[in-house]
Formats: sequence, structure tokens, C-alpha cells
Amino acid sequence: MGRLALISMAVLPTACVSDGRPADLHCDQPTVSLSAELAHDSLEPGALGVCRGQQVTLAVTIAEDGVLHIHGYEESKEVRSGDTATFTFLADKSGQFVIELHSAAHPTGLALGIFTVYEP
Repeated sequence: MGRLALISMAVLPTACVSDGRPADLHCDQPTVSLSAELAHDSLEPGALGVCRGQQVTLAVTIAEDGVLHIHGYEESKEVRSGDTATFTFLADKSGQFVIELHSAAHPTGLALGIFTVYEP
């Protein structure tokens, strides 16, 4: 039951997320590259955003061995401390999705940050 609760909380509703879209988000660009770094149990920056329909390359530098996972997109990579995990995928679902690390220290998962896909 606890695992189900974690998963249900991990994918937030995909209701309209066009409101509050950052001014520097360029939805007219077909591709976007983002980077983040694991620092003290969270990502820096902690909130990453793109627009639905964009091809995304997300590079995350990791400081702990484990499996890095983007809920809702089912993208995951095994990582080692010091690695940069690179995900490339089409942002075809709008909403907010938890980026999580499963490791020896956090076997049930540690929510690191939020990946938001805005409506263009």
C-alpha cells in the first residue's frame, strides 16, 4: 500500500499547466536541452520545464549510485556517483512529473525535483 501511495503522489494531475508558465520558456523551439545537478538530496535547479511537443535532452549529474527515474515518462537510468545521466525523449504529456532517485540510502525512492511539461 505504501508503494502505491508513493506512485500515486509521484504523477500529478495533467490539468492545464499553461498558467504560470515561465517567461523564458520558448515553446516555439522544437528541441530543448536542460541540465541539473544532484546536491544535498535535491536537484539544482529543482524545477525544470519544457513545452509539450518539444524534443527534450535532460542531463543530470549524480552524486550517488542508484537508478534515476522520471515518473510519468517511465524514463530511467542506472547511475554511478559522478556520472551524468542523459535522457532524450519527446515531451508528449503535459503535467508535472517527479524526478526520483532509488539508491541504497533511499530504496523506496527520493523525490529530487519536478519536471513540468507546459501546454504551448
